[in-house]
Amino acid sequence: MPSANEPSKQVRLSPPDEVAAWASDTQEGRAFTADLPKIIRELRHTPNSLKYAYDERGSALIAAYDAGSVEQALLTASHEDLLDGRQAPLVVAWLAEQSKYFDERVWRDLRIAVGVAAGVLAGRQAVREIIGESQLHRWRQYEEGHTEDLSRVRLAQVAPKSHCDLWANLTMLVELRRLRHRGQPALHDTAVRSRLEQHLHEHPEAWTEAMPWLLASSKNSHGYLESLLVATVAMGDSRFRKAVESAANHPHLAIRMPADGVLARADGTAEVELSEHLLEIVAGVLDDDRRRIQKFPQPLAEPTRTWLSYGPLERLMEDRAALGLDSFSEIIRMQGAAEEDVLTTRLLSCLEKEFSRIDTHLEITASHTARRPEISLAQRPVRKSDERTIGADIGLVVSIELPQKLRVNFGELIQVKKSKQLHGVTGASESWRIDIKQLNDILEHSPTSAYWLIQRSGSVLCLPAKLLYAITVAKTDVRSATDAAKSITVRYTEIRHAAIGLGQYLRDLLIGMWVGSRSELTLSTASGANDRIRPMHILDVAVRIQEGVNE
Repeated sequence: MPSANEPSKQVRLSPPDEVAAWASDTQEGRAFTADLPKIIRELRHTPNSLKYAYDERGSALIAAYDAGSVEQALLTASHEDLLDGRQAPLVVAWLAEQSKYFDERVWRDLRIAVGVAAGVLAGRQAVREIIGESQLHRWRQYEEGHTEDLSRVRLAQVAPKSHCDLWANLTMLVELRRLRHRGQPALHDTAVRSRLEQHLHEHPEAWTEAMPWLLASSKNSHGYLESLLVATVAMGDSRFRKAVESAANHPHLAIRMPADGVLARADGTAEVELSEHLLEIVAGVLDDDRRRIQKFPQPLAEPTRTWLSYGPLERLMEDRAALGLDSFSEIIRMQGAAEEDVLTTRLLSCLEKEFSRIDTHLEITASHTARRPEISLAQRPVRKSDERTIGADIGLVVSIELPQKLRVNFGELIQVKKSKQLHGVTGASESWRIDIKQLNDILEHSPTSAYWLIQRSGSVLCLPAKLLYAITVAKTDVRSATDAAKSITVRYTEIRHAAIGLGQYLRDLLIGMWVGSRSELTLSTASGANDRIRPMHILDVAVRIQEGVNE
């Protein structure tokens, strides 16, 4: 920038001949040129003066003298209206009206601002072509002869194409979203988002150069720019991070604050808030049509523990399993000495009763328009004599039926053992007797089979049968459990780290499809379809989509 002592060297200003002649040959022009340092200082304090205080010749000299200060003034005075659509931002109006005498160097120095103005006008014209002339009001005629159409054509001739395309697509996206309530199709803004993401990939320099303008306009972008900038910086794009960090030192607060916000969220200053923030933004950008997030699965929900993608249902499953165990604990307190098959029946009854209340709870508390999965448990008794064939107490049969999403049937086998203390054995630590033949048989029919170990308190610990097999082989010091003794005793201290709760097993492992098998052997055994080999109890677990709700 020229110093205050050399304001009028025309070779440095190099405006068109007409302006140069005015600046050097007229008293008014010479006085204006001498005042340029003072004008620039005032411009920095009162950016809006750029619009009203100077004519085309004066504007050309100011831009030639200090294009950087002119761009900052345009940004400062335009940020409220960028992408807002209600009126022309100053950057558009001023460049349309005051740029008659700009030379090539000025256009080059103001290329970012020119790209913003040309892109905004081009984007508005594209929206008119998409949705019709009457849907988007035209801005007023800035000055005589400066219509929106004429300005668009003229500025497009001098604007860098990459910058113009960036702001044209941003303008289209925002205007199309603003008009969606009038029934405009969603495919249009989907296409524009795709264009913007492709532009980001192909022309990242246009985004980084325009970063202060992007940050200033982010508040009017319906969350799109916020999410895109945060995600790009968070994913480690060094060019974007450097541009945002530079903007964080901008003299204007309207640029510094969003820059600080992007860096804070991208760096995980508040990790929980980051996930919530991005979900809210993505939901706002993508789901103007509420039916989109009422479908199942729910892609915009926060991550859940299973494919159910419905947190309330998953929490209810664990809560209801815990309530079922509370009831079962009372049964253990009163009837703990009963045989294992009796206790198994009572345990399954408690679970069935509590799970039957899940749908009622959701019916009362959840949205009636949202599609959600339903879950049910129902037990079927099998003749006791048949259980002795393989030693399985429970056959779990899972049926998942979600039209066009998931459809599968699989089975699992469970052996139930109660604590020796419930058999009357004294001792400070709980333990369970494991029959070796039962263990081998259940693993032969289902590699992911499990044991449910009933504690003296009525709690139930769940363990993989493979773990008990490994303990058996190690304890008996033989190569396989088939060579071991008839039974072993497993103490609580041996399995306390590996055991999980019944609610977690049912929800995360069984419903989550981590265990169980579709094999004919496992499924036919668990379901009782095999007349020769059956478990003592069959527990049918069904997951389906609520019927009667339209897509």
